[in-house]
Amino acid sequence: MAETYRLKHIQARAIVNALKKRRLVRVPAEPRDALDLRHAKIAYDLLLNIKPVYPEPSKEVTAFFDSAIYACEKAVTTHFADNCRILAIACDMVYRLKGNVDEDRREGRWGSRRLDIRCTELGQMIPEEEDDHLEDFLLAWKQINSFFSHLVNRGYHGGLSEAFLEIGRGLEEPIKEGSVMDCRVWIAAEWMINCGDLMFKLINNLEEVTDDTSDDSCDELRPGPLYGKELPPFTLDRWEFWKKRFAELGANPALDDATKKHVATALNLMREPSGWEKRTESLERAIKQRLEIGATKRRSTVLDAAKALYSGIRLGLSKLGRRIWSVT
Repeated sequence: MAETYRLKHIQARAIVNALKKRRLVRVPAEPRDALDLRHAKIAYDLLLNIKPVYPEPSKEVTAFFDSAIYACEKAVTTHFADNCRILAIACDMVYRLKGNVDEDRREGRWGSRRLDIRCTELGQMIPEEEDDHLEDFLLAWKQINSFFSHLVNRGYHGGLSEAFLEIGRGLEEPIKEGSVMDCRVWIAAEWMINCGDLMFKLINNLEEVTDDTSDDSCDELRPGPLYGKELPPFTLDRWEFWKKRFAELGANPALDDATKKHVATALNLMREPSGWEKRTESLERAIKQRLEIGATKRRSTVLDAAKALYSGIRLGLSKLGRRIWSVT
């Protein structure tokens, strides 16, 4: 157990260092497809530079998931939202490359028991104003929620109930103004931005319920008191209530400007759901393009190695032939 923890810690530290070296810079008015291509390239390069800690593919996938989660929890970075997105893309890529895709990835959806455990642990994190080192805790809470919301966006179906839980915490529970309120609202907006399309389909019965959302009586799905604890979780009325609450909170002077901007983005997507489809399609194209480029380079490298080996064999045979001829 200690050796497993040590190996994962080493890999997580390597991930953190690799992200820090990237020096992510936001390009003003950068088109969505250009941003997706840039993030997909960084994620793929990250996989190339991180040495696996286990030889078995299945364990390698789980170890990378654990290391990515640890990096999100411990790595306090300036561009944490971008880094969490890049790590989620990298997890999606490593699953496609190493995981049992044929068996587990159904219609772009996949699962992981290890991620299910960590996602459940995430739901038990409830920061309060009285907590020690509150600011560090809130930042870590933002980072891990951002990471899981991007994972769900990339196809991990086990975390969808967490989306309902965190949005309920941010929009349906009374809370006094302060840093915890600001953090909860930001997290609610983050889940909505990254997973709102899946939630909208579920509420509209356009999406088949996943394993973690099949029981609408579980605590994660149950609405908060501001909406109505006894009301059903999957209704358009709840969706409209969220829109109303985002609009109210976006006008609250107690919120940080960055949080207000995040809320505005979430609200715009809720009002125009087609925006989610465009964002998802753009990122999927970028990931497939990067994986195809990587596969082409690998094939090219193998071919070059084969050519070099063939040339070496021919040269060796030629020299051997000349020696035999000279002796005879």
